[in-house]
Amino acid sequence: MKRILLSFISVLLCVWLANAQKNDWENEQVFGINKLPARTMIWPSPTLDDARHSDYDNSLWVKSLNGTWSFHWSPDPQSRPVDF
Repeated sequence: MKRILLSFISVLLCVWLANAQKNDWENEQVFGINKLPARTMIWPSPTLDDARHSDYDNSLWVKSLNGTWSFHWSPDPQSRPVDF
């Protein structure tokens, strides 16, 4: 009985060690290590010269949505303010 129990514990230990020592590229739970969030370092410009001298904050084709917004809720299109 002791021999069977010892064999069973040995098998469980071997299985546990095999799973514990997986390489990162073999582990399906690892999506990225030291990975930065997705982003782009480019933005559109109308001309090549503008592209060379512009930055994101001063681009002609980038509009920041930060700031004060006007909002008016209407239950349906007919009751909305005409010139809002």
